[in-house]
Amino acid sequence: MIELPELEDQLIQLRTESHAEFKSTRDKTSSRRRSRRKRSKGSKQPSPAGISIGNNATASSEETIQQSNLRPRGFQNYRNCCFLNVCLQTLLHIPSVVRLFRELSASNAVIKSGSLCQLMLDLFKQFIPLPSPAMANKLNAPGQSGRVELRNDGPTTVRRSSITRFDLGPPLVADEQFLRLLDLSGGSQEDGAECLTRMLSRLHEELAAVDQTGCSPTVNGIEDDFSDWIITDRSGKRRPEARKTMLQGGHSRISELFSGVLIARSTVKHGRVPTPRKPTGVSVDELTRQATCVATKEPFFILPLEINDPKVTGIDSSLIRLTEVESVSDYQDVTTGLASNVNRRLGIDRIPPYLLLQLKRFSYTCGSTGLHTGNSTSSSQSGSWTIGKSLKLINVPPELIIPAKLLNHEISFTMDERRYRLRAVIFHVGETAASGHYTVAVRWEDDCVATAGHPSSPLSFLYLDDIRACVVTGVESVRLLLSTHRPLDANACIFHPLSKDMAKDITKQPRTPYVLVYESVAYLLNNN
Repeated sequence: MIELPELEDQLIQLRTESHAEFKSTRDKTSSRRRSRRKRSKGSKQPSPAGISIGNNATASSEETIQQSNLRPRGFQNYRNCCFLNVCLQTLLHIPSVVRLFRELSASNAVIKSGSLCQLMLDLFKQFIPLPSPAMANKLNAPGQSGRVELRNDGPTTVRRSSITRFDLGPPLVADEQFLRLLDLSGGSQEDGAECLTRMLSRLHEELAAVDQTGCSPTVNGIEDDFSDWIITDRSGKRRPEARKTMLQGGHSRISELFSGVLIARSTVKHGRVPTPRKPTGVSVDELTRQATCVATKEPFFILPLEINDPKVTGIDSSLIRLTEVESVSDYQDVTTGLASNVNRRLGIDRIPPYLLLQLKRFSYTCGSTGLHTGNSTSSSQSGSWTIGKSLKLINVPPELIIPAKLLNHEISFTMDERRYRLRAVIFHVGETAASGHYTVAVRWEDDCVATAGHPSSPLSFLYLDDIRACVVTGVESVRLLLSTHRPLDANACIFHPLSKDMAKDITKQPRTPYVLVYESVAYLLNNN
């Protein structure tokens, strides 16, 4: 079995070899690559202001690997659209998504004008591929010293270049059509997880419409062929198999990357005596009503995780909590009036290459309880609803092993398939939901890290706060980023201490992890 350090070494070696091939000199290149350069000699060089994605259709495999990472740029927080900015930044820093849209632009696929796909393609044209190490030294402002300043948690420590300011260049403004297509309003804060879910769902539907291959007809997204989910078990009895709910439109490249499948198994204990209530409505299928075990499969893009349970102490325990049995004692068949007890248990039938987890920090209750803050929760009133935010500290592990207990026992998952690493974290900064701000940290593993003085740093992140950014490297810096709520000033490169009272400045309020993006290590090894 491959250990995590060995997997990291393999990934680094793959990137190093690809980059070495890309930078090989003319006299050491094979005749095959020499002729390939001659064929592309007439192509134009990318402009510093942007690059035409369509010009990359004849790019070599080495160029494709190199261009799967883009030079980061910042987004202005226009009309409180930080929730949209972090979603775009997250997708822009996933190499598989970059390759997807580059291939889409180079293909002959017809993209509908005004669609979300077209907006994404137009956005990609504003980015250039990540520069070479020599150019990275020029783009990253020399002499910018980063430091980690520890307060209240112990003695003050200064680590040179552990946090380094990153120059994002000219800022961008997200097109307002993004909000219109996602049915979100500008000018007011929206939920970042909801925005990302709508974005992935819309991209999936549009790409599925472009590639109409192998899609079975569905009604409201649900398979309507009952013969597919009625099976005969070993005893010869017919019983319902797991009924599948399909994504609207079928399959797409987006669903292949981000869509997982949940399986819900319900064990039914039927009552023997009907209740006196007069039956109304339409009964469920006879086989389903007589069955003692019914399973349904549903797709998901983001998996919500409960964190307020005292048993939940981290991501692992929140995942295991999904497997707890949920009991429903008042279930009643609407036709027969037969009372039944139902025990329901969730599991994962398919783990996507990119697993998105939402920490359920926000709760909505009817009525007003006023504004209050504390060590664990805070709330504010919005109309007749009170929105509460949980400030519970949840450690974000850089590496995640999906618990075997959570997976469908009918499918064999290898350890490599269960092994994931952190790609991005969307943070909600603020004591309350009403006064919040969104930032994002994305995995940073290009050659620019070496220019910051950390060539052997095992883990580093690019922290993006609108038009400001900094590279976070070093064990202690990454620990403060992922395991504390201390605010990070991307301009001053300092972790501010948490205030006991509610800080007036939003940049000094708790920085809580909200959406986590994990990527499959096995997928990375198979696609690099």
